[in-house]
Amino acid sequence: MLSKIRPVLDECTEHLKPVEVDIAWEWLSNLRDPLNLGYPYKFLTIYQRDFRENHIVVTGEGITGLLPKYRVEEVLPGRLEGILKNLERFSENPKMLHILAGETARLMAFLNGSSLRKEDVLRKLEELGDEEAVKIYRSYLAGRKMGFRGEFLREFVASRVEKMKKRSSLP
Repeated sequence: MLSKIRPVLDECTEHLKPVEVDIAWEWLSNLRDPLNLGYPYKFLTIYQRDFRENHIVVTGEGITGLLPKYRVEEVLPGRLEGILKNLERFSENPKMLHILAGETARLMAFLNGSSLRKEDVLRKLEELGDEEAVKIYRSYLAGRKMGFRGEFLREFVASRVEKMKKRSSLP
């Protein structure tokens, strides 16, 4: 199946120059309530506004009409807990720690008004004045060239999740 959609995928992402492309799939029946059924993909929950506005159907039919609409405040606690669980899960995996740190930086920018466009995220992180987030995100965009120690990435993720919780008045 992947070989059939590869040309379309290449065409759709060529201008983005991606390092990797995620191809997410889910059972149709789980899309009616992604938070409680199946796996709550971040693009169907916390980033669903971006998904609704920018997704491209590569094969099959569109699904946006099936999706419930979640408010960011409603799904943020679960997303932050998911990041912390992954921090524990991947604590000894440098590649996954860097991905998680990049995701944390992107979420910070998003919660402060950024779109998910790479240049918007970077600009917002620069505006926020978080030099560590800027360095991590720049490296993330450059193919995750590993220049960070695991301890640094773990501390970055944990401290920024705590800040996002406080900012959102979450326990």
